[in-house]
Amino acid sequence: MKKCLLFLLFCASGTLISADLTRDGYFEEPGLTFLVFHNDYAEGHQGGLEIIQHDERIVTNGNVQLSVTPGQWTPYPVMQERQVFADENRISISGTFPDLGIAYSIHITSEREGFHIQLDLKDPLPLHWVGRIGFNIELFPPAFFGKTWQMDETSGYFPRQAGGPVKLTAADNIQPLPIAVGRHLTVAPEDEIHKISFRSLTSDLALYDGRIPESNGWFIVRSNIPAGATKGAVEWFIRPHIQSNYQRSPQILYSQCGYHPLQEKKALIELDPSAQGFERAMLKKLGTDGKEHIVFVKPVKKQSRFLRYLYASFDFTPVKTPGMYCIEYGKTKSPYFRIGEYDHSELWRHTLTTFLPVQMCHMEVRDRFRVWHGVCHLDDALQAPTDHKHFGFYQQGSQTQTSYKPYEHIPGLNTGGWHSAGDYDLSAYSQSLTVYTLSLVQETFAPDMDEVTVLPEDRYVRAASSRPPTGFNSAN
Repeated sequence: MKKCLLFLLFCASGTLISADLTRDGYFEEPGLTFLVFHNDYAEGHQGGLEIIQHDERIVTNGNVQLSVTPGQWTPYPVMQERQVFADENRISISGTFPDLGIAYSIHITSEREGFHIQLDLKDPLPLHWVGRIGFNIELFPPAFFGKTWQMDETSGYFPRQAGGPVKLTAADNIQPLPIAVGRHLTVAPEDEIHKISFRSLTSDLALYDGRIPESNGWFIVRSNIPAGATKGAVEWFIRPHIQSNYQRSPQILYSQCGYHPLQEKKALIELDPSAQGFERAMLKKLGTDGKEHIVFVKPVKKQSRFLRYLYASFDFTPVKTPGMYCIEYGKTKSPYFRIGEYDHSELWRHTLTTFLPVQMCHMEVRDRFRVWHGVCHLDDALQAPTDHKHFGFYQQGSQTQTSYKPYEHIPGLNTGGWHSAGDYDLSAYSQSLTVYTLSLVQETFAPDMDEVTVLPEDRYVRAASSRPPTGFNSAN
């Protein structure tokens, strides 16, 4: 009787999960998508086990990890065979750390109350890896800022700034310690949209703030793999909290550049996959009185399903009167956009005066009172060795494609260039393509005024209305 009562209380906290396998090999029900290694960009927090709850990806990177808080250059396992067992509502995937001789498989089963996760090892962990390898899953920080968590009898909240207990490693690196340890973690119990719970059936769960060692880290839930364990080395039960009859609000996709009066004018309406029936869309014109006036009404035309959503189109080509407009579909309204003739060179202005300068690496970039970033990555621009696979997916083939020897500095590459998250893999070839593209822009649009000042020798970039720091050469 007591067990039955506890089950009823557990079920009363939200809609029961009954996610089915789709033909694309993931679990889905209204308000929930559970992806199983459909993405492979773990460094960008897109990979492993991922949960999209109420159309927000709040959980990702569920996998075996060598680090408590994996960073951008942490070694990740190599994923191998993926099997879908539709009759069992189960997906299994195998992985390995080839250099360590560690092989494992993860089995995800959709059950009535949530998802059962089981990690099996082919062989027990080598003794020197015990306590150093575990099963991690990551929580998207902005979804939980200011919200609470409850771990068994302990509780707390997710801070906006990184914080929590830490320790120094033997290499004098800061490593976070668990914020809480227990068997049952409920995240955001007060939030009907983001609430989700994790329960370990084997070893303890530990909650970490993964932003302490790396600013791009996420909150992490982890269970260490115990010594001697093989089958069922880690077992979790994950229970998302789904609102009954949930449907995602329609999203209106339109041209942010606006529409020429004579061109074909269409917008797409992105709909929840369970949406039925297609309504009329309205085009409204903003008047000088500040009021919106309906100028065109037409039923949307069903297109098809693409990936997770349904799509319909709204064709308002007959409208040619210049002005500012918006589209309404049900209770959803788009931002305003323009119908009218326009000079395409204006579309390039923001790109040339802001986007491209800000993306320049190895330079200090200022825009009036804003400092976008300082001088950075001055130790890159080395010729990659042949037959080399770099982190970040850059690969060097059997030839260098330049006259430089492996690891020789290539002059000119570490002045400007494309500023990316890990800018140690600039391609000499792609840099020349960038120069070629910008030359085409000059020839096509012929801007007659340079609004950006670039001082290569001083590694300084500024907007035309900014003043360079004292001592800088003001010559272009």
